[in-house]
Amino acid sequence: MIIARFGDTWAGAYALPNGMMADDFSADRPAIASRVGGQDGEFDYIGTDANPIAPVRVRKSAIVTATSWAGVETALAAMRAALVGNESKLWGEVRDGSRRWALAKCIGFKASDRFGQILHCPIDIEFLLTEGLWYSEAANTTTKTTAAAHVLANAGNVPAAVKVTVIPAVASMTAFAASSTGQGWSWAGTLNTAKSLIVDAAAYSATNDGAEAFAALTLTRPSALWLHLLPGNNTITITKTQGGGGTFAATFEWYDTWVM
Repeated sequence: MIIARFGDTWAGAYALPNGMMADDFSADRPAIASRVGGQDGEFDYIGTDANPIAPVRVRKSAIVTATSWAGVETALAAMRAALVGNESKLWGEVRDGSRRWALAKCIGFKASDRFGQILHCPIDIEFLLTEGLWYSEAANTTTKTTAAAHVLANAGNVPAAVKVTVIPAVASMTAFAASSTGQGWSWAGTLNTAKSLIVDAAAYSATNDGAEAFAALTLTRPSALWLHLLPGNNTITITKTQGGGGTFAATFEWYDTWVM
């Protein structure tokens, strides 16, 4: 994957130079373990689950060129201005032409002047990805209107957090649940007609018509993502309690998610 741009959107992001580039990044899952006194081996605090994903450092080396030294200096100044600032999206372009992004901060920039170089300057940039995760360019969105089992797919290789927006029609709703094997959540309360219950697993937030609704939420696994899609197809079951003749729309939103 080519480390291509840095900015909130692909179209508006700063395009990183790719002349004589070398993009270096990896993914780590370091063990959280310790030796137990007087015993063989070590104790694994994570048990049989996969180890947590470590932060990732992405390093990009390339060459900045121009038709004059003034042009080289202008290009370097523009690059510094684009990279210095708050956390934004680091964009990668995959070999098949698709794009992925990760939340990142630029933590290092080096431009080395060397004897004999002609109208070019080698640069080294370092980004820190605190999550260590990459996401699909666009979110997947699907709306379900029946209390039944539905199949949703994650094209990535690690669990993808799911945001659910529930809006009842005709009659108010007093209970709603979205669950998969061993994980999910249920909500109980009063959700009035045309109002929204939003449960966002990525943000760890739950609101009913904009007001905090976490107390009304019951989590199957409080220590894990509230609702997520494993790589591949997943069966998500919807249940609800609503007044007679009431209908609803439940919109599921997620990004395909990868660890590289």
